[in-house]
Amino acid sequence: MFLQELFEASEKAIEEVFLFGYCASFAVALQQEIGGDFYAMVRNGVPLHVYVKKNGKNYDVKGERSTGQMALSLVGSLDNWKIEGPYTADKLPCKKVTDKKLEQAKKFIASHKNRFKD
Repeated sequence: MFLQELFEASEKAIEEVFLFGYCASFAVALQQEIGGDFYAMVRNGVPLHVYVKKNGKNYDVKGERSTGQMALSLVGSLDNWKIEGPYTADKLPCKKVTDKKLEQAKKFIASHKNRFKD
């Protein structure tokens, strides 16, 4: 039981990193894996989240989700959001893309392939 709880806690911590702060690193790794385009969710003029859109579906670290689901998990509100994009990897509005986070994202994606099926 303890090991399962520990696993779930570490899984949630990894998701939090890629939702709050390193979403661009995750999006770059995911786009390399599944393709698609980069989009940003902007609230009150501030880009808060980068995700991948492929075949009309949106993907971030939690898998396929609507922009409404992403907005609610980010700030708990559907108000004052705007979607911008598509972007290229070198023009992402959230600049926190690091080699370390890219590698961590690639490992997460490889171990959670079912989340990102088209």
